[in-house]
Amino acid sequence: MSRRRYGQFCPLAKALDVLGERWTLLVVRELLAGPKRYTDLRAGLPGLATDLLAARLRELQQAGVIGRRVVPPPTPATVYELTERGLALRPVIRELSRWGRPLLLDPAVKIVTDRQGFIDLARGHAGDRVHIEGDADALARLQRVFSLT
Repeated sequence: MSRRRYGQFCPLAKALDVLGERWTLLVVRELLAGPKRYTDLRAGLPGLATDLLAARLRELQQAGVIGRRVVPPPTPATVYELTERGLALRPVIRELSRWGRPLLLDPAVKIVTDRQGFIDLARGHAGDRVHIEGDADALARLQRVFSLT
């Protein structure tokens, strides 16, 4: 699959050439928590097809946003991690998250949780850390927003 490019001499267009494809910033979000194995990334990004994850990792590597290294025994594994250039995206991701936060709000729903609970929700899992109150319609809307099953 060939990637679309904006073809503009503009820093924002160039940034979007690298980061603007679907799932790309969510891969970066996952790696902001630290190095991850491929299987950990898959678990943190439900709904992302394995071939698309592989493509996004390859593209981010080629762009110098992430690196790949082998972790030595006793549990040898290959992990992906953000490079210095990738870590520079932390404030960008934080601000995009702040911008998107009101889109999650529904006045008919009250969510009581901690930071990890919201991370779990973003990944499509409402675990024991999350307590949700509201009428049936509001809860159904919340389930659709978070793709909860």
